[in-house]
Amino acid sequence: MVRKRFAQLDWSRPLWLVLWFFAPLLSLQATHITGAEIVYTCLNSATQTYEVRVTVYRDCFNGQADFDNNIRLFIFRSINGSLFNTVNIPLNNSAIQNLPVDWSSCTGSPQNLCIEYVDYVTTVTLPPQVGGYDLGWARCCRNNVVDNIFGNQGITVVAHVPGFNQASGCNSMPTFNNLPPLFLCVNEPFTFDHSATDVDGDSLVYSISNPFTGVNTNNQGATQFNPVVTLGGFFPNPMGPPPYQNVNFLPGYSFNDPFGGGTFNMDAQSGILTLTPTQIGLSVFAVSVKEYRNGVLLSENKRDFQINVIACSPQGDEPLISSNAPPLSNTNGDTIFVMPLQSFCYDVSVSDPDPADSVLLFPASAAFGLGGTAPQPYATLTQSGINPTIGQVCWQIPCENEGDTVLLIVGGQDPSDCPGFNIVFDTTYVVVGTFEKPQISHTIVSGGNGASHDTVILDPNEPLCYDILGTDPDPFDILEFAPVAGPFPGFGGPGPPK
Repeated sequence: MVRKRFAQLDWSRPLWLVLWFFAPLLSLQATHITGAEIVYTCLNSATQTYEVRVTVYRDCFNGQADFDNNIRLFIFRSINGSLFNTVNIPLNNSAIQNLPVDWSSCTGSPQNLCIEYVDYVTTVTLPPQVGGYDLGWARCCRNNVVDNIFGNQGITVVAHVPGFNQASGCNSMPTFNNLPPLFLCVNEPFTFDHSATDVDGDSLVYSISNPFTGVNTNNQGATQFNPVVTLGGFFPNPMGPPPYQNVNFLPGYSFNDPFGGGTFNMDAQSGILTLTPTQIGLSVFAVSVKEYRNGVLLSENKRDFQINVIACSPQGDEPLISSNAPPLSNTNGDTIFVMPLQSFCYDVSVSDPDPADSVLLFPASAAFGLGGTAPQPYATLTQSGINPTIGQVCWQIPCENEGDTVLLIVGGQDPSDCPGFNIVFDTTYVVVGTFEKPQISHTIVSGGNGASHDTVILDPNEPLCYDILGTDPDPFDILEFAPVAGPFPGFGGPGPPK
């Protein structure tokens, strides 16, 4: 009997130890991630020091795990994918927040939805490097109630820091201006401002993009059975360098149709997202803003997120919006024909069928500066009144818009409606003409011999005179001549200035 008792103890002790040892790993496989994004900001150009912020979104209703106490940031050399460094970033519990939500005007009562987010923040110094660096983080798994992708997929976020051969100085990424929405209303048109700000003034382009899984094309990274990327320890699981795998969508869904029907569009210039989901559920999607400088792509900020589509309370009638053509001679309905540097103004008004409601106007296209992609000066919108609200749009056409067709879009909404819904738009098309270039020619008056078109042969100290004739197709334009090169004062050349 004693021998049997000792046999039982010898058997149970290792089993208990095994369960105790693996319990933390089993908990790490719990689902909770609903999205993430990564951005960096230059802190010191001389030392190439950056602040890096990894924003993680967590399902606090269906999720099975809290935020990680620490995450591991991986830094790769872009030129060959080799690992430069890793940085451990601790969680700041006091920074955890909930996505804001207005239940009263949308559903009338709170729903079983909850998203928390937190920023993991650190500082890194990156010496000048040909090709630059890629900063990345990966995790598994996404929460297990998603409707548009296969289950047990992770997430990867990555940010490129350009090398000195791609951009001079110390770059800062564009950052989104607004937090993502918590939910959408089924069968209701929705509008969201997904624009970003770039402190360097780089050119920005917005798009719908493909979310990444937790692994790269060599299957390195965060998986269902190895959900945390890390170095060292009993089970090291290093993250791999780019490129990364796109998530696997279920049949009937894709990255540019994440809701399985309806509409889903992103304006490339303004970052305005418009969509109308037609079925209830939870969908993964991603939007990107890419920054360019002198035509060179520097970085991409990809926001990977999940959004719920729910049944909402019926909304009131849409506001009514209209505009009047400006007092210009060259207009056709909602189209204005102008030239660069020309200025104009026109009126736009919005009203609500319910006289007790108030309405307001807001700019909704890149020409107003939204998205930071259009040349300056920006169009302006001023308004007064409550219902109706009368606004005035004014704009002086930048020279950079010569030959373009530019959209001036103004939105109208009742601020008491569910945010993002019951929005109406007025669009004015501005067709900017092109200036015909002046013509210039010359005639030799005296000096030189063997003249042939634009070439003369002069003896030393021989004077040369020739006439210049400039003409412009527009008889009201004034032409001026200015030296560009040659022995003119201030331009140098052989001998004393002439």
